[in-house]
Amino acid sequence: MSMNSKLGERLLTEFVMSDAARHFIVQRELRRANRRKRKMSMNSKLGERLLTEFVMSDAARHFIVQRELRRANSGKALCIPIFLWAGAFGVSFLFLNLATPLVGPIAAFSLSSAIAFTSFYTLYNRFTVFLESKLDIDTCKKSDLYLEGAEDFLKSTMKLNRFLRSTMGADGEKTIAENGDRVGDKWPYSKRLNAIEQLCPLECISLDTSEVISCSFEVIIDEFIISDEFYQFYDMNLNWMTGILEVPRRVSDTATQWLTTKWGRRFRIGLLGTTIVAYPIATLISNGPLLKYTFPLRRVSDTATQWLTTKWGRRFRIESMDTIAKGSLGVRFGLYVSLPFYARFGDLKDALDYCRHYLQPLNFIGEPVCVLWDSNAGKEIAESFVLSDKALKFLVLRDLYAHDGYSAYATKAGSWATFTTFSSFFTYWMHGRPLFGNSAISFVGLYAFFLTMAYFGAKQWYNLYR
Repeated sequence: MSMNSKLGERLLTEFVMSDAARHFIVQRELRRANRRKRKMSMNSKLGERLLTEFVMSDAARHFIVQRELRRANSGKALCIPIFLWAGAFGVSFLFLNLATPLVGPIAAFSLSSAIAFTSFYTLYNRFTVFLESKLDIDTCKKSDLYLEGAEDFLKSTMKLNRFLRSTMGADGEKTIAENGDRVGDKWPYSKRLNAIEQLCPLECISLDTSEVISCSFEVIIDEFIISDEFYQFYDMNLNWMTGILEVPRRVSDTATQWLTTKWGRRFRIGLLGTTIVAYPIATLISNGPLLKYTFPLRRVSDTATQWLTTKWGRRFRIESMDTIAKGSLGVRFGLYVSLPFYARFGDLKDALDYCRHYLQPLNFIGEPVCVLWDSNAGKEIAESFVLSDKALKFLVLRDLYAHDGYSAYATKAGSWATFTTFSSFFTYWMHGRPLFGNSAISFVGLYAFFLTMAYFGAKQWYNLYR
């Protein structure tokens, strides 16, 4: 917004503070700086000096208003913390799933919670510093008036804080630094002022100084003569090294420029759209018309006895303790269910024969364990595989009830489509924000991040239904 417009003039006039407002602000800053909350009379000499030190120039008011307008128009302060929270706790949830079998649920939950809160706190503090510095720099780049106002505002604020520190004594030393910064600030006034001063245009070097520098270089060049062969060798190696280092940068710049073109936008939209519909279509087809062809690939046939005696065959049979069900009773393609290996056992003798033949050694939590199946402990383990008639009936009816209707057929595809729709929208929207600069690297990073979040969300949502 231009401060020369009617709305800008109105904001500046509305922003002029009365004496009562200045009294209130000074008292508030004193209460923040002093834990004992001592009050001060504004009619005293000290109060009058505080009011005069706190008077801001017109340029400082222009800077403050424009800075807050840019903050309100940005939206980063609202959206980025949400994404940081989701990312931190998404990673901690992944850590929770990986650590639970190793250290137990309580220890894994404690560690994942500590990692999540620590990561979010660290990232949020860094984002706060980044946002404040970006607001200062972007506002100052808009006009020289804002640059002058920023310097005036920060210098006057630091001067006021130094005066408060000297006035409050020991209490002021605890809350205000010697240079006027507030103790504990993530982005103090001094660093803000240094960053803004770097934007000031450099003054030209005087003629006398430039003449001295040029003369000095002429003397050095005259005294230090290098052969032409050395220059050629140096240029050749420098060009070779520069070419190697510039290749990734050129590829990234080319990809970034292409993404901004018409076909680049079509590629982004096509990739995100394909992400949404590809998996649901493949799932519906493989669990529907092609179910009788794809389902045998997901289970082990009883005729593959030679493969079952191998190491990988035994591992598959032990780790697959649950049924495998695909399809649905409510659709014309039907339901295919593969029961676990222990469903075939009619008594303890059948279980012992199978265990002696296929489960030696027994794969227990990824570790091979030799079991004496003829011992009492071995018989107890084998007996746990024998199901009663009611248990076997429950095992079969559970899958029949869980895979009845179109909802069971399309739930997995629908959950994926829902989560990836939101992830694709956020990927496209975040990539267009000035924070990421529409670069190809940012698009790849955002796409991978949000797709990972969508994958875990869809998987857990389906497991909740299952």
